Amino acid sequence: MTDSVQHVTLDQAIANALAGIHAQAWNGGGLYSQVLVTIDGVVNLDETNGYCTPIKAAGSGGQNTFLVPNTDDARLSQTDSEVASLQDAWDWIIHELPNHHPQPRGIWVVLVGNIGPCDSCKIRIANFRTMLKQRYPAPCVVAVEVVYDQANGSANPATRGNGIATTYGYNNLTPRQLPGPSVWRTVIT
Repeated sequence: MTDSVQHVTLDQAIANALAGIHAQAWNGGGLYSQVLVTIDGVVNLDETNGYCTPIKAAGSGGQNTFLVPNTDDARLSQTDSEVASLQDAWDWIIHELPNHHPQPRGIWVVLVGNIGPCDSCKIRIANFRTMLKQRYPAPCVVAVEVVYDQANGSANPATRGNGIATTYGYNNLTPRQLPGPSVWRTVIT
């Protein structure tokens, strides 16, 4: 019997996610995201040994697990694609991961998008990481990474909604090359 699971590197999985995101964005524009969850250093997104959320579009969020919408930006961004992607990944981590890996040695979560996260989504991502570390304390190694490939630099100041200022992406990142695209990439600490 042969192993039918195709193993790829994390960089290739990220490049594949970006390709899928750009195919969606080509049809409708806007912000799209997807989360990859790898367990114990193995990139296998088969829903047993890892997980890959469906691609989420702007407007698909809605739950406030990782940030109470108590500012204008937080309220406006509560339906952003990152909200839905993080919630989907969290639900898998909480409900499915323990069935297959009751004591993982490492959990690496990668949020992939075609545009960097807004200021409130950056807070959500940091809160997601904090909650994940609380759920899986040491000796489990937990990391959360954000990867995106927006044009015009790693951080783009913008105004959204009714004049609400935000910055999409993180300041002062150096572009990194994947198989194919060049991306902005940061590990959340």
